[in-house]
Amino acid sequence: MKSLVIHEVFRAIARSRGDRIAVECRGRTLTYRELDARSDALSVDIRRNHIERGAHIAILTPRSIDAIVAMLAILKAGCAYVPIDGTYPEAVLRDAMMRSRAAAVMTGGEMTRLSRDRSPRPAPTSDGPETAAYVMFTSGTTGEPKGVVVPHRGVVRLVRDTNYIRIREEDTFLLHSPLTFDASTFEIWGALLNGATLVVYPEPAFDPNVLADTIRSREVTILWLTAGLFHALARRAVESLDGLTTLLAGGDVIHPDAVERIFARYPSITLINGYGPTENTTFTCCHRMTAGSPRGPSIPIGRPITGTSVHVWGPNREPVARGEVGELYTGGLGVALGYLDAPEATAAAFVPDPDHPSQMLYRTGDLVRELPDGALDFVGRSDSLVKVRGYRVSTTEVQQRIHRIDGVEGAVVRAEDDGSGSRSLIAYVQSARDPRSMKQHIKRALEAALPPYMVPNVIHVRATFPLNANGKVDARALAGANET
Repeated sequence: MKSLVIHEVFRAIARSRGDRIAVECRGRTLTYRELDARSDALSVDIRRNHIERGAHIAILTPRSIDAIVAMLAILKAGCAYVPIDGTYPEAVLRDAMMRSRAAAVMTGGEMTRLSRDRSPRPAPTSDGPETAAYVMFTSGTTGEPKGVVVPHRGVVRLVRDTNYIRIREEDTFLLHSPLTFDASTFEIWGALLNGATLVVYPEPAFDPNVLADTIRSREVTILWLTAGLFHALARRAVESLDGLTTLLAGGDVIHPDAVERIFARYPSITLINGYGPTENTTFTCCHRMTAGSPRGPSIPIGRPITGTSVHVWGPNREPVARGEVGELYTGGLGVALGYLDAPEATAAAFVPDPDHPSQMLYRTGDLVRELPDGALDFVGRSDSLVKVRGYRVSTTEVQQRIHRIDGVEGAVVRAEDDGSGSRSLIAYVQSARDPRSMKQHIKRALEAALPPYMVPNVIHVRATFPLNANGKVDARALAGANET
């Protein structure tokens, strides 16, 4: 049986492809043999510092070769890595360290053991596939950070022998995501567990010119983008993607017009819409597209990737008929071990699989419907259903309607208190056109297509949307952004 332990798979790759370039950053390179040796040496240092197996070790190093060495070393030492943004204010960093229960911290190539008291934790007896590989903090929809404990099996299942992408050792991945964002799991281990090359994006902030130069000069073939960056590049800087063979996007709804713009310039490229929460190790479903693929009015999230099961259930966890909307539950090798030190949140989100009681399903909170061909179509969040003027409205549905309007580059719809105790729909729209005329254009189009209670009371038009560090639209910053 193939190994489902990250560093065991990596070591086998290093032995067979030792002279190939594993990772590159700013002209510095490490071969697989060198990366294996350096991470071995660092893992010995971890053990010499009496760090217990099963302990959590924080990584404050930004995207770099040192960070990759640290991740591998931590795993080889039988521990789990916890990426933390080192640019946080000191008080926030201290809180993040406490939440992560870190026994030590890696900064660059140096490790510092933390001496504060911690509650005892059971140490694993082996480096099995159920062992925690990393803890990734995600706020989800509540705003309260939760540490998702991801096992080795989830990562290996994500990138090895899977059905949504073919990764060759000739491929080059770009590590563009922050290490604190779970897309980096696909980027890092997609390369290193398949003998491919990982190129580290050289700048802390996104720049389409730097992206284009990096793709071209380093011959990047596989790139992952958030939906926000995907839409922005497709509409305003599509030429920056020259050279790619496979482009993946996700994190939000992918819009058909952006897909068509990509195929118009790159008819031989493969596009993949990747859907999945951190709690199911980055991807749950993927929808693979080529220029000749049939496409409808929306881009599906597709089918479950290898090693993943999905269920579309109603309010009482009963299966719904094909075409009906239900909540998506997902199971299989990608399901996380739960939330760190949060038993109540874990019990609410991770439920027993009725078909396999010893296994767990993750309750995504996402509403989907199964299409006639078996692919899943994303409908919205279960918490996107709001009461407006006594009517039940899906803000996701209104967003999707706005996206179909000519001239719209992006849309976010929220229900906000109007000051009188009632809620009103507010639409934030990204468009390069004149804001005043665009507002009227959108209003007329929505009034012709939707019942009055679904038409937003207020429409704000902006030239660009603020993006957060992960490249997603920063919904909280929208209200404070200047209108143009």
